[in-house]
Amino acid sequence: MRVVSALGGTSTIVAHEAWNPTWSPVSNKIAFTPSGNDGPYASFSVVNSDGSGRANYVIDEATDYQDPAWSSDGTRIAFRCTAHATPENEAPADEVCLTSPTGGSMKRLTSSGFGLMFGGPAWSPDATKVLFSQAPSPADQRAELYTVQRDGSGRKKLTDSVINEYNPTWAAMP
Repeated sequence: MRVVSALGGTSTIVAHEAWNPTWSPVSNKIAFTPSGNDGPYASFSVVNSDGSGRANYVIDEATDYQDPAWSSDGTRIAFRCTAHATPENEAPADEVCLTSPTGGSMKRLTSSGFGLMFGGPAWSPDATKVLFSQAPSPADQRAELYTVQRDGSGRKKLTDSVINEYNPTWAAMP
């Protein structure tokens, strides 16, 4: 992953083999999912825009963290968290989780027990809700769109479609 001015010039390598990069609201940091030899796949990372100060977020070794998304106010990062399969839970479950950009504990915003997510979460423009795409059950693996409040309350299903709804995003309305 490289950073370069929109006006051109020399680019700066800030990470190798990075997936799904997302800028902080003030464009001084980038959150991303590392892959390959650039860090554990089970984490996401935050790095300064000049490549310094990289931090890997591995909060729980039994969970993968991917597809980070900054809140518009810069105070939280939502991400897809996937608990590894266990004898009690044969299939991994994708959920929406939240953490501070400076690290610390993780808060799970959803708790479906099952749910394959398709794409990462997306914040509402006012940073009060998170939009995500998830299959509702093992029997029904069509991806539907949902929202949840930033405190984890008020989960709401937005679609009931015969097709999959992938990679949701918000549009700021005037």
